[in-house]
Amino acid sequence: MPFLRAALPHHLLLEVLRSLLGVSPGAEISTQLVHDQLAARLAPSDVDDMLPYLAHLLAVPLDPAAEAEITRLDPKALQERYVERLRRLLAGLARAQPLIVVLEDVHWADEASVEVIERLLTVVNEAPLLMICTTRPDRDVPGWRLIGAARQVVGEALTEVRLAALGDDESRTLIGHLLAIESLPAQTRDYILARADGNPFFVEEVIRMLIDRGVILRQGERWVAAPGVEEVEIPSSIHGLLLARIDRLPDEARQTLRVASVIGRQFATRALSGVVEMIGAGANLGERLGLLEGAGLIELAAVDPELEYRFHHVLIQEAAYDSILKQERRHLHLAVADVLERMYPERIEELHGVLAMHLEQAGEDERAVDHYIAAAAKARRRFANHEAEGFYARAAVLLGESQDVNEATRRRRAQVGLERVDVGMNFTPADEQLRQLDPIGRDAEVLDHPTLLARVHLLTALVRTLRGEQYRTSPELRAALDQALEYGQTAKDPGVRGLPLALLGEAKFRASDFHEAVSDLGAAIPLLEEGGEIMQASLYGGTLALAYAHLGRFAEALDAADRAAELGRQSGDPVAILDADLARSQIEALRGDPEAAILYAGRAAEQADRVDNKACAIVAREVLGDQRLMRGAVWEAIDVLQEGAELAAYCDLVPVKIELSRALLDSARAAAGLAEPSVEGFERAAGLARAIGDRLSEAEVLRQRARHRLRTSGDSDAALGDFLEAERLFDALGARPHLAQTLQEHADALSSAGRASEARPFAKRAVALLGEMGIREGFRSRERVSSESQSEARGARLRGGPWPPPKGRDPRRARPGERGRGRA
Repeated sequence: MPFLRAALPHHLLLEVLRSLLGVSPGAEISTQLVHDQLAARLAPSDVDDMLPYLAHLLAVPLDPAAEAEITRLDPKALQERYVERLRRLLAGLARAQPLIVVLEDVHWADEASVEVIERLLTVVNEAPLLMICTTRPDRDVPGWRLIGAARQVVGEALTEVRLAALGDDESRTLIGHLLAIESLPAQTRDYILARADGNPFFVEEVIRMLIDRGVILRQGERWVAAPGVEEVEIPSSIHGLLLARIDRLPDEARQTLRVASVIGRQFATRALSGVVEMIGAGANLGERLGLLEGAGLIELAAVDPELEYRFHHVLIQEAAYDSILKQERRHLHLAVADVLERMYPERIEELHGVLAMHLEQAGEDERAVDHYIAAAAKARRRFANHEAEGFYARAAVLLGESQDVNEATRRRRAQVGLERVDVGMNFTPADEQLRQLDPIGRDAEVLDHPTLLARVHLLTALVRTLRGEQYRTSPELRAALDQALEYGQTAKDPGVRGLPLALLGEAKFRASDFHEAVSDLGAAIPLLEEGGEIMQASLYGGTLALAYAHLGRFAEALDAADRAAELGRQSGDPVAILDADLARSQIEALRGDPEAAILYAGRAAEQADRVDNKACAIVAREVLGDQRLMRGAVWEAIDVLQEGAELAAYCDLVPVKIELSRALLDSARAAAGLAEPSVEGFERAAGLARAIGDRLSEAEVLRQRARHRLRTSGDSDAALGDFLEAERLFDALGARPHLAQTLQEHADALSSAGRASEARPFAKRAVALLGEMGIREGFRSRERVSSESQSEARGARLRGGPWPPPKGRDPRRARPGERGRGRA
């Protein structure tokens, strides 16, 4: 059944990898075989580095040391290792000899394969590699994303061939090529053409049916139509036509074809033999297969390591499957599951998903749940989260929602539900996840299970946080966090105790309650480390570092940032590593060191692009653009802000961040004379911040609007008003670095307007705050907004950026963005 392919994680990717290694689809594979195939194609140093990850992807047992090294990696980090090694393998093979990779039936590709292959497409720009995809135009399946990604990666170098239905003349030509039948009545020929509707497979099958019926006969070297050919009733659909052909098969051959259709599009004769023997129809299997092959229904697929056939066309498999009565299907699915378990014990881990589906169709719900859970766990370990969520969802359906269940079933149902919500956090709509959590919470309450209750409320709080709810303004979020903390305190697992506390600290950080955030995060991170939640400890460590920085406690901020970076490296998770750099860039910006801020933000942006984390890529570009604008490097700022704005168009990021990113780009373009000055973007961002109670973001937007006004229109009165309101908000939040920067810029603006006496109190307070924070030399490399800098922004050359812009880098032209998910 085709759906089996789409549900199996990395199915398409594994087919490609096996092909690259020269291993046939059904062949048994070992670490030694992978090593030998790599050694025959690559340098020894590449072999040693690639072997453990490619072998792990192929589900080949590794030696204990390699297995332990891979097991400690976070699933996302492991996926990055897969991608990087596969890129090098593809590039190495293509450089040694031009390479063609053909991806067939992409419309059945699984989500995990698509995610990886999307990121391998860029190899075509680095080495002599041709990639060919064949697919139906199904735009709502994961595989269709490869077409869009290919358009972005290669642009005009992409060749798209769209196959239309055959016209009447083309269909007649096809019939003539398939078989020259001079005596075929015109009425019958026209009838075939009318029913075929331009489908060449239909034309082929009609001719096969007429031959089977004996109304088209071979006489010597010619085919002739027998009397009565025009009286044969031709079904109106390809499905009906195939059913008619199958029904005319001898009983034993028809039964064999039906059993094979239950096994799958491709089937091993050993498995087929086991099933037909189990149902008492095992004699003369070779003769039946020969008959089916001669009829064009199946074809030889492999002979090594065992004999395998596949259906000539997937529609034949579907028709054969649909011809089986429902009760018989259940028995056949159960027989297939039992045979696969008995015959392939060494491949059980690989077959969990397949076995689960057969057992579900057989009505063996309890066994199916076992295999669905095992399949989900395996998929999750390889970051195939979409497939993992799908497996958990099927298990949840089979476990049901009845309240009349025993304690063990209720506990299992709750655990499956929690894993499903957790793994789907980045792609399942928040409202759907909250709906899923309701019955899980009821089960946990009936069980009176503190750990389950803690996890339910923790995930509820996380979902609400990710959809933009604020701790200060959402009673539902506060209640969820309070309950997660209450139940978490009684849990034995330090990670379960630490995660609610960390999320509470994150919520308070988002609410700009930095003192409380420092307290909660500082207590949570050691618990996360103790519980083995290293990646989470790193991510929340970055938030702790920023909370210290917003308070002006820079020594503690830098220590926390260094620890977050170290934990990120320990976890091996690329997002944790880049998140630490991103936090450091924001800390350096608050310290007034633009060079360091640009260094870390640039590094974070580069890593975010490499791992396709759009949210972090946007935030990094916002930091880069802002710091370059502050230095007067307008064209450089436009470059990165343009990229950030394009990425924002595809991301579900916090709306305030998206609007501020776009407003900064508009400001930079106005400063360069490419657009008229406007404050609309800043006003939208400020309105969004006020609507959700985000006072820090509101103050930051006001400060940026003041800078914009001074940079472009010279409206100093309005800018000074923005500075005053921003200072009021920063002061109320205790955000000393923000306040000191704003006071200094306020003083600079007053001085530039010839109002030096009014500037002195603002400058004096800024100096005092800087002293309190241990910043003795003031903020470095600040943009001094004056008549000179304003004229530069409109003149022949801008400070920090050449005029005209470098050849081929016109910032007025948008670059293609990329779709994807990410977190910041």
